[in-house]
Amino acid sequence: MSETTNPPRKSGVNLLRNWFLIAVVVIVLLTVGTSFLGTSLRQPTWTLTQVAAAAQEGKIARVDVDRNDGMTITLKDGSVVYSTKDASATAPEQLAELGVSDKQLRAIVWNSGGVSLVTLLGNLALTILPLLVIGYFAFRLFRQTANYESKG
Repeated sequence: MSETTNPPRKSGVNLLRNWFLIAVVVIVLLTVGTSFLGTSLRQPTWTLTQVAAAAQEGKIARVDVDRNDGMTITLKDGSVVYSTKDASATAPEQLAELGVSDKQLRAIVWNSGGVSLVTLLGNLALTILPLLVIGYFAFRLFRQTANYESKG
């Protein structure tokens, strides 16, 4: 009675496959996580009128305006709220139209153009995931071709 045994698999191939699968799972989780975290982290939200009222009362310490016209507002008590502005004008211009004086606007620290970490990770994951998938299939194709040629 003869037994047929399968040749042992190379551990390097298994290791590469495992790392690839781990990378894909992590990237998918990051992508899904950024979709949900991006909306849930932006609570509580204020209207621009509420922001103007808080600025008039001197409650705002800092305003960070991102590239998508979202505003992260840090109050003097340390709490954080979120709002959005219209893309047609800057946040200080819009608050001035709502009755906030120049003196009150100068009391606020303004920062514009920042990109949040969640947005950065989401964009990075959406860029890398397709490249990894294409690279994986190209690797498999070339490996199968090399195996076919060596059996010859």
